[in-house]
Amino acid sequence: MGILLALLSAFFAFSWRITVRSKIKPSKNDFAFTALVDFFAAITALCFIPIFGLKIPSNTDLLGLFVISAILSAIGDYLSICAIKNADTADTSILMPLSNIWVLLFAFLFLGEVLTFWKIVGVLLVVIGSVTALNQGKKLVINKGIVATIIYGFIITGTILIDKGISSNFSIPVYSAIFYFLCAGILSLITGQNTIVKMKEEWKINRLWIVAVGVQWALFTITMLFAYSLEDASKTIPVMRVYIVLVTLYSIFVLKEKKRMWQKIAGSIVVSVGAFVLAYLG
Repeated sequence: MGILLALLSAFFAFSWRITVRSKIKPSKNDFAFTALVDFFAAITALCFIPIFGLKIPSNTDLLGLFVISAILSAIGDYLSICAIKNADTADTSILMPLSNIWVLLFAFLFLGEVLTFWKIVGVLLVVIGSVTALNQGKKLVINKGIVATIIYGFIITGTILIDKGISSNFSIPVYSAIFYFLCAGILSLITGQNTIVKMKEEWKINRLWIVAVGVQWALFTITMLFAYSLEDASKTIPVMRVYIVLVTLYSIFVLKEKKRMWQKIAGSIVVSVGAFVLAYLG
C-alpha cells in the first residue's frame, strides 16, 4: 500500500510541475507567489481533517523539529519554483532524484534504516541517469534552475527525514495544514516590506492557477506522508521519483523542449530503473 501511495504522490508531483511550467504567468516576486501557494495548500489540507481526525502531539519537544522542517521546506518550495521557471522541465525533474543519495545516507545514520547492496545500486543508477541527461558533449548543462534544483535536493532531505520521524504524532492532514501555514508565514517574512501588496499583485497575475498548484502540493504531501507511515523513506522517495518519466515525455512532446531529447529519455529511464531497484530489491 505504501508503494501505491508513493506512486499516487508521483502523479501529483507531475501535475504541479506541469502546471507551474505551462500555466503560470511570470511573477513579480517568487517569494510572495510561493507563500500564496503554501497558503492554499494549507487550506486544502484542512479539508481532510474531518475525514482523518484531529490528532496533535502532547510532547512539545517535537515543536522545535517541526519549525525546522517548515523553514527548510519554505526555502525548498521557493527553490523548486525557481528551478522549474529557469531550466528545462525534464532537466529539473531528472535532477530531483539526486536527493536520494542524501535520503539513503541520512536515513541510515539517523533513522536506523538498513543500508543494503541493492539500495546502493539503485542510488548509483539514479546518479548515472541524472548525469546522462545533463551531459552536453564535454560539459554538463548548468544554469540558475539547475543550481536551484541541486540545492533543493539537499535541503528537502532534511524535511523528508523530520517528516518521517515526527509526522506519526499528528493526524496527517493536521500536520500538513500546520506545516504549510508555517511555510506561508516564513515566506511572507522573507518577502520583505509591503508583503500584502506583493501578494495582491501575484494574485492578480495568476489567480486560480495559484490555487491549483496549492491543491496539488497538499495532495502530494498528504499521499507522501501516508506512504512514509507504511514504508521506509529510502524506498518511498525513490518510487515517488518515477514522475520524472511522465514529466520528461510531456516536456519533450507537449512543451517541445527538444534539446538533448534522447539523452533526457535515456536518463529518465535509468533513473526510473534505479528507483524501482530501491523499491523492490532495496
